[in-house]
Amino acid sequence: MLGGFVSITFAIAALATTRARHCVREGAGVTLKDNLKMETLMLVVTGTIDVNDGDVEKLKPIVAKMAAASRAEEGCISYAFYQDLEEPNRVRVYEEWVNQDALSAHFQTPHMAEFNRSLGDVKFQNMDIKKFEPGEMKPVM
Repeated sequence: MLGGFVSITFAIAALATTRARHCVREGAGVTLKDNLKMETLMLVVTGTIDVNDGDVEKLKPIVAKMAAASRAEEGCISYAFYQDLEEPNRVRVYEEWVNQDALSAHFQTPHMAEFNRSLGDVKFQNMDIKKFEPGEMKPVM
């Protein structure tokens, strides 16, 4: 089972790399020419959120709405939440942004404010989310 999960994870990473490389989105200070070099420019946000038993079901519609709104933002390459198959109360966060300006603008959106308000009933055990610049991305194989 874990082998399939690892394969899916690598497939998602490869798709994200391809999408970042070929994504032609102007905005957030990025030009068409810059998009051709996206694999070295983007900012990745990733991590985990652990919630109390039963709260992952409360979280699902909240994060689905947030992800859809965020993916529509200028400068957003990828934005998703994934439930961990081995730890059902753990949700993985994965985002790709063209640059820090796009991520900073994301935190100022009305849907971010609504998202934060909506989390009031969800009880968190742990939240570990980081950002990094990945450098040059290449296919795994």
